[in-house]
Amino acid sequence: MKLNYFGIVVSNFMPKTAKVRVAKEKFHPVIKKYVTNYQNYMVQDDHGCGVGDAVVIQPCRPRSATKRFEIIKILQEANRVSSNALSSSEGTAADSKS
Repeated sequence: MKLNYFGIVVSNFMPKTAKVRVAKEKFHPVIKKYVTNYQNYMVQDDHGCGVGDAVVIQPCRPRSATKRFEIIKILQEANRVSSNALSSSEGTAADSKS
């Protein structure tokens, strides 16, 4: 059984690759509080994720020198404004002024 991690996509500027930030909480024995540690993983992205998406990743065979994980599913997509929506809203605002 493979261990799954939950994380947020931080970057997706490379084709078929995304950088995912995973938070891991651990109880600190001295200060008696939970401490959050973050780790970034390079991930195989076949789903076409965007920045800010919440995803589930799991280990897989090495895909490259740095990629050892793959995206299993997208839990929640980030709120993004598409460029088509911006251009159409600008066009309607200009039409309503004239």
